[in-house]
Amino acid sequence: MDTTAYISTPDLTTKPNANYGELVDFWNKGNAKIEELQKELDNVCKSRSSIVDTKIRLERQIDSFMEGLMQFVVDDEIEGAVGEELAGYFNRELNRRVSIHVRAEGDVEVKVPLGYNIDELESDLSVLIDNINYSDINIEYADIQLVEVEVQ
Repeated sequence: MDTTAYISTPDLTTKPNANYGELVDFWNKGNAKIEELQKELDNVCKSRSSIVDTKIRLERQIDSFMEGLMQFVVDDEIEGAVGEELAGYFNRELNRRVSIHVRAEGDVEVKVPLGYNIDELESDLSVLIDNINYSDINIEYADIQLVEVEVQ
């Protein structure tokens, strides 16, 4: 992404009655000011880029710290309350990512239209995993599919 901004040259029509020397002087002062402003603008753009890079680096360091902190809490090397407080200093919560395997089986009663093709039932149903009682659980990824639908 090009963040460079450009400033145009002075407009000589603002001095319609000026002699050649005045125009040259006006032009040179204008160009000098443009070069100065362009340098300032370039410095600001570089500084902004540096700030963004620093922010990304610091966020990665905090994420790494949080992973390590979580591991210390899980291994009982730090009390949970202490870990929570340390995480709070970074406006973070202690959460860990856990992969689980779910096997569900049950009976479901469905109402279908009279002309519905029962053989399509398996492809027309889906399974949804959701948290019911504990709102702090966030399901970030689920690949759930029906394995078998048996019509009784």
